Amino acid sequence: MRCGKSSWRSRPAIPSSVPWANCKTVCLFFRGRRLPLLLAHRGCSSLAPENTLAAARMARRVGADGWELDVQLTADGHPVVIHDRGLLRLTDVAAHPAFAGRRPFIVSRFTLAELRQLSTGAPFARRDRHGQIAAGAVSPADLARYRTEPLPSLEEALRLTRELDLVVNVELKDQRGLPGGDAIVQRTVRVLDRVDMVERVLISSFNFNYLRQIKALRPAYATAALVKEPHPDPLGLLRELQADAYHPGHLMVTPQLVRQIRNAGKHVNVWTVNSAERMSELAGWGVSGLITDFPQRWSD
Repeated sequence: MRCGKSSWRSRPAIPSSVPWANCKTVCLFFRGRRLPLLLAHRGCSSLAPENTLAAARMARRVGADGWELDVQLTADGHPVVIHDRGLLRLTDVAAHPAFAGRRPFIVSRFTLAELRQLSTGAPFARRDRHGQIAAGAVSPADLARYRTEPLPSLEEALRLTRELDLVVNVELKDQRGLPGGDAIVQRTVRVLDRVDMVERVLISSFNFNYLRQIKALRPAYATAALVKEPHPDPLGLLRELQADAYHPGHLMVTPQLVRQIRNAGKHVNVWTVNSAERMSELAGWGVSGLITDFPQRWSD
């Protein structure tokens, strides 16, 4: 991360008294960066439509070090940034007469050109998932800009990440059972190579076979094992996968677990932490990264 970034000077880091606070690692993503990293979940999704370039820019504006995004494949094989398998929650697809016969609006059945016709702004304003529009935290000017905010391709998201001098956690969504889904790893790696992201990207997934494929294709890319439930042997899992980080829910970790993984030269990034007090507690335990919908709460 940029040493001169003002938010870092005002934000607490892992205490130097923590034995593994200055742990050295060969992992390019973490090397030389001050920890914990503050990663905006799907961008700053409390203040902008999730998984959009606007959310990445907002993450940078409020002082995040990077962002987390989700990747799926389009019908024509392009990696696109979106979380849900369906388009209904996050876009205005239902308002497009041309797509009326395409229910249930599955991402993998739309081409990239078709997805570019959709906007994320109206659903964001209507749902106000985090209550920040009602609270007055989202300006009318930003809301107006979001009206035409599209779904980005992965390449667009990565190029903006470099432009903003951020890092990015790319989560590969499980594409098993979807037409062409087996190609997600190779298609994603191709884009990462083209944008030269080896030092800025951490690739995570709940599908551990994807992580194995990444390491077989590009050993230098950092990978992370996402888990929905506590794993009986997290360190053993990371070693088996040759993964660099463990990504549990923040309620799954203990100081002892963090210490065990960090002392082994691996990393722990926790999700999704929205309380400033909990962020501070986890930072004190020595976690490597905090994934949050509210990066502004930690950088204030």
